[in-house]
Amino acid sequence: MPSYLDRPHVVCRVESTGLELDGNERWGAPLDETVSKVLIEKLALGLPNSSVYNEGGSISATPDVSVDLELQKFELDEDGTVRMFAEVATTWPDHGSANRLVRYRFEERPRDTSTEAVVQTMGGLLAKLADSLSRSIRADAPRI
Repeated sequence: MPSYLDRPHVVCRVESTGLELDGNERWGAPLDETVSKVLIEKLALGLPNSSVYNEGGSISATPDVSVDLELQKFELDEDGTVRMFAEVATTWPDHGSANRLVRYRFEERPRDTSTEAVVQTMGGLLAKLADSLSRSIRADAPRI
C-alpha cells in the first residue's frame, strides 16, 4: 500500500502533486487490512475448492501458490477517475517455478465524487483485480 494512503482519512488527489484528506470521511478499518480482506474474499470466490489466506493472519499453511501484491496507486484522481495500479508476483514454491510478475491497471469513473460512490468504485476495481488474479492462477497452475 502506498504510504500516502496509509491513514484513517479517505485520500483524494486534487492536483498532480497535491492530495486532500476528505474531511470527516474515514475508513472503517485500516485501508491495507480492508483491501487485503476484500481481495481474499474475492479470490476465494474465483478459486473454488481452494483456501485463501493472508500471510499475516492467524491461520498458516504451506501454500501451493504465493501471491505478493503491491498497490502503487489506488485513489480518485484530479480528473474524477479512480485509478488502481498494482504489481503482482506469483510463485509456485513446490514446483520450482520462478516468480511471474504482472502489472495491472484498472480505472473507472464513479457515478459522482461522493465518498460513497468513490468507495464503491474502489471495491469494484478490487473485484476486477481479484478476478484477473484468479484467472491467472488457474491458467498458470502446474499440471500434476
